[in-house]
Amino acid sequence: MKVIEIVKKIKAKEISAQEVLDFYLKKIEEKNSLNAVIEVFSSAKQLAKEVDDKIKEGKPVGKLAGVPILIKDNILYKDHKASCGSKFLKDYIAQYSSTVVKKLLKEDAVIIGRANMDEFAMGSTNKTSFYGPCKNAVNENYVAVDIYSKAVRHEKIRINDKQYDAVWLLAKYLQMALEQFPEMQHITFSVPYKDIDISKLLKGIGQF
Repeated sequence: MKVIEIVKKIKAKEISAQEVLDFYLKKIEEKNSLNAVIEVFSSAKQLAKEVDDKIKEGKPVGKLAGVPILIKDNILYKDHKASCGSKFLKDYIAQYSSTVVKKLLKEDAVIIGRANMDEFAMGSTNKTSFYGPCKNAVNENYVAVDIYSKAVRHEKIRINDKQYDAVWLLAKYLQMALEQFPEMQHITFSVPYKDIDISKLLKGIGQF
């Protein structure tokens, strides 16, 4: 289901934020072997409840009301762990929330947990994480592709030989981007050993 559909259905009381959360928590459990999620936050259920309570009471809700979000393990969320995929920081508790987390919470998103990542974000294969490599949802022999509704991550991409930093909403974005902007098939991820073509990554054959 698309984000806009989730929000519309929740606002219309066709489904609850808790039901959406439960659906994705079940997906995470079912796909646990992929090692894509480091931790599920216990606070997620309270966030979902708050969204449902606002709707029941007729109060306005944010643009992302009830939308489940995974944040990369280097994005700070106050009073939650953020280890940057490293053993060195495995017990670090964030003392404040990053701007992106504040904005997500302001719009009533439900932050459900931490997504796996390369240690200190050094790489794009997700093979250097202290928690082990993240496997592909379609074929575990290939590079990882996110399986969840949305995930926020910070990544370097190369466009026309220039590198840019961007906050990407992953999972469905590759399909959507290629449908809307066919020229994006020429974009490559810049990684230590070789560049990976987006179209190949999408097909699950962008093996490192």
